Amino acid sequence: MSWQTWTKISSVILFIIAILGFYYANYYHEGPALTIENFPVNLDSLDTTDDIQFSFFLYNGGDQTAFVKSIILLRSYEDGSQVADAATIAPMSDFSIEPGESKEILVTLPAPDEDTSYTLSAEIFYTDEKVVSETIPVVWGALL
Repeated sequence: MSWQTWTKISSVILFIIAILGFYYANYYHEGPALTIENFPVNLDSLDTTDDIQFSFFLYNGGDQTAFVKSIILLRSYEDGSQVADAATIAPMSDFSIEPGESKEILVTLPAPDEDTSYTLSAEIFYTDEKVVSETIPVVWGALL
């Protein structure tokens, strides 16, 4: 093929790349994309009368503001029972995370006053989507 053919092919490819770049820069929106960061790996307490406190972060890696509707901490016990502790935010515009920002979530687990263990996970509902954390063990009154 001659150099003129290669020039035409290259100009078509560059034109397509320019159109796609313009589209992604001006019209394409990913929306909010929350991720959970620094969620603990495990929690344990030797004292059944002391509350356990921890925190984690919600990071918005998307290109639009995320409006958090609710945060649910789900406890699953060894006997198969589950308990959900929900924090509902109403109206949802009260708790928003801008693109590229993160917010710290502080959690206090009340002491059960007896030796017990369960698993804990967090579900965060935001702008018609949800994100779920990893499930971690929580032990009261004994070492893991």
